[in-house]
Amino acid sequence: MLDVAIMQRLICVVFCSFLMSGCLGSEIMAGSSKYGFVGDTLNRDVDGGEVYDIRDNLSRGVVLVMFSHHSCFGCHEWVEEINKRHNDWMSEERPIQPVMVGVYPPSDDADSLMETYGLTESEHYAAWPVVVTTLSSKAWDLERDILSELTVFEAFDNPNSPELYLIGQTGDIIWKSETYQPTDEAMSEIENSI
Repeated sequence: MLDVAIMQRLICVVFCSFLMSGCLGSEIMAGSSKYGFVGDTLNRDVDGGEVYDIRDNLSRGVVLVMFSHHSCFGCHEWVEEINKRHNDWMSEERPIQPVMVGVYPPSDDADSLMETYGLTESEHYAAWPVVVTTLSSKAWDLERDILSELTVFEAFDNPNSPELYLIGQTGDIIWKSETYQPTDEAMSEIENSI
């Protein structure tokens, strides 16, 4: 009798595991790891319009996504380093196209981002698109070309400030920053990743 009870439990465990693994497996198979975003900008000339769509930029070259906070010292240093290279990057046949994303809404609202990064007279002016987000801003699933259920922040694993990602034309992340402040090595890695 004991052997039959053990056998029934074993069959039950195996059967349940099989059912669960099938459910989880389909979720994993259907999921995408290639995300981007479509969002409102500060609507300056350098933003390229009221709405930024990463798909437009990926059709021309790679995109350097910088998650930034308006009062982040490391972010200000990254902006300075990117600004030094921006014109050279954009003149390439396959440009490195930077875009900034406000990482801590509602603190990083349009006004605070404009004041810190958007005005030409700002000490930390970003001469490239700045995207304003909300806590519910959805990521764009680049693999399936649909709006994702994930927020931009979830799709990028809740990035810190600053955190940078170089996204290749296929939507793959080909480089991710590992330093709070820019280094010569990090800048070389960006340029040599394409």
